[in-house]
Order: sequence, then structure tokens, then C-alpha cells
Amino acid sequence: MDEKLARTIDDLEIRQVLARYCRGVDRLDEASVLSCFQSPSLAEPCVFCGPFSGSPRDWVDYVFARMRTDLLTTHHLCQSVIAIEGDEAEAESYFLARHVYDDNGAFTVMRVAGRYGDRLVRGCGGWKISRRTVFMDLREYGPAGAPGATRDEFVRRPDDPSHLLTWL
Repeated sequence: MDEKLARTIDDLEIRQVLARYCRGVDRLDEASVLSCFQSPSLAEPCVFCGPFSGSPRDWVDYVFARMRTDLLTTHHLCQSVIAIEGDEAEAESYFLARHVYDDNGAFTVMRVAGRYGDRLVRGCGGWKISRRTVFMDLREYGPAGAPGATRDEFVRRPDDPSHLLTWL
């Protein structure tokens, strides 16, 4: 296969892993998030975010415990710079995230801007994250929604139509 074509395919496959991670986080889909990592239950830390360091399994437990009380979350990938050398790669991906929660009757949004610094490896299961460092560049809080917004506008819905996309 042509080298440029192979590199383009690798780049797209890596971007799919990064996007699947964000989709899994927003849907509280542990299996989807863990599928993005090379070894979900490593004994040594490979996910780092501020004071947190642990395995992907520890990370999911830590983050999802907090996010289960959120009414809604959205994680958006921005640009990614990806460098590939054989079966290893590094990626820096900017992200924006919003977490909407009920703060004693007031709907509040936490907006986060940051970067994922990832090392990835290609194995028999395709590209996987082997190490992730989350860099939090900005965190801000404010009111969520339009004046008079109701809780129903923010709630994660089990009947979300995207769940019909079973091939994802």
C-alpha cells in the first residue's frame, strides 16, 4: 500500500478512537470508553489528570461517579495533531466539554477547555491509547440554559435516538 495512503488510514483510525472515547464518556458507556485503551485494568497508572493517576478502569470509576449526577455532558474534539511512527503514535487533541448540573435548584454549567496528550499503539485490536494525560487549560462556571429552563431540557435520555445507531 502507498505510504501516504497507509498514514492517512492510520490517522483516521486514531481519530475514531479519540471520538469514540468522547461519545462513550457523554453516554456513560464504560465499555466504549474502556475499549479505547490498550490495557483497561493495568496495575500501573497510565491516565493522568490533575491529582488523579490510575488505570483506565480507575479513571472511568472516578469520572463516572461525578458525571452520574450531571444532567447532561457534551465533549467536543477540536483539532488534533498526530505523529505516527510505525505501530506507535502521539496525539495532542484540544477539547471543549460542558457539564450541566443542578446546583440546589439552579442549573449550572461547567465549561472546560483542555487537551488530551495521548500515546497510542497499534495491536491486533487496532489503535489504542496506551497513556493519556489530560491538560486542563480553562474551567469556568455559569448559569445553564435560557431563563426559565426546565430540568427536562438537560436530562440524559435513555431514549436518545443515537442509541438506535447500534453499529457504532
